[in-house]
Amino acid sequence: MDMLLQILSLVGLLFLSAFFSGSETAFLSLDTGERSKFEAERSLISKAAVFWMARPWRFLATVVLGNMAVNTFASSIAAGMLWEAFGKEGILLATLCMTWLILLFGETVPKSLGVRRAEAIFRRAALPLMFFSWLVFPFRELLRSLMSLVTPGAHNEGITEEELRTAVGIGHKEGVLEDFERELIQNILRVDRMAVREVMTPRIEIFSLDAELPVEEAGRIMTQKGFSRVPIWEGDEDHIVGYVHIKDVLKAKVGGCGGKLKDIARNVDFVPESKRVGELLREFRRGRKHIAIVVDEYGDLAGIVTLEDLLEGVVGWIMDERERWRNQ
Repeated sequence: MDMLLQILSLVGLLFLSAFFSGSETAFLSLDTGERSKFEAERSLISKAAVFWMARPWRFLATVVLGNMAVNTFASSIAAGMLWEAFGKEGILLATLCMTWLILLFGETVPKSLGVRRAEAIFRRAALPLMFFSWLVFPFRELLRSLMSLVTPGAHNEGITEEELRTAVGIGHKEGVLEDFERELIQNILRVDRMAVREVMTPRIEIFSLDAELPVEEAGRIMTQKGFSRVPIWEGDEDHIVGYVHIKDVLKAKVGGCGGKLKDIARNVDFVPESKRVGELLREFRRGRKHIAIVVDEYGDLAGIVTLEDLLEGVVGWIMDERERWRNQ
């Protein structure tokens, strides 16, 4: 009876080895259409499949741990059975037999099926693997920690920029993405490499006002020009000392306060023209700011940049292209 139980256990463990190997190959063999099919469905199984597709490292760690566990147990059972039957020679025999059985039934056959029937096998494996992943959670996290020491970032489950660029290229080629959509995504991806000099208003195009200008006159000029924020200078136009907001100017006018622009000026930050757009966007958001003065490597005025400039640098001209495309 014990022998029968051991044989049944061995068969069951070989089946589980095949399950883990086949699931791994099926997951890696899914094509774009099969992945999209899972994403379009709303069943519990499809949700589990999408969960795994978004977390490839966790999936692979789970099946590797599963395979290691069942193959180890299977080898131990086989060694025990053959030890009883043949003594010390049984260990060598068990090693040879299990190597052959695992290679054939735990690797070659299931992986071959995984390639040919990727969607069907992955569909059946997604939910059971969710449960197993929960069981091996501590071991999986230990493996993650060890991997992070050996290859930092290798276990990152997020999609990389290069993968996203590839997906965008495929989507555009297949007609899923229009030209302006592709350009928009590509510009967003390069926002942390785009320099402020690429989106700023250059020095020769800056509209600024003398800090000594009376508030009332400045209000009239700003209203006519349609500017909400204007840099102010002292001495000469290259010496920016701050900026004024139209609402401060109008408030001063309505309140009957005289004075000059320098009396209601707001402080302004100075940033190098080499600063990255993404970094400045984050600084603007944290400080709730909308404007900065751009200086060159010598500290001289190079231009100004506003929040609108940063955003238009990413999406503005693309939206113009979109409108032209629609009009055609």
